[in-house]
Amino acid sequence: MEDCTDIPSFTKGLPPMEEIDDFDDDVTHLLHLDVK
Repeated sequence: MEDCTDIPSFTKGLPPMEEIDDFDDDVTHLLHLDVK
């Protein structure tokens, strides 16, 4: 996990970018359901 040294320190401890994208997709899906 230390191979990406260009990542800012504030991102340490956060889930991988793939998980963040999945979370964003879930939130977007929920928002779309909320709009309907």
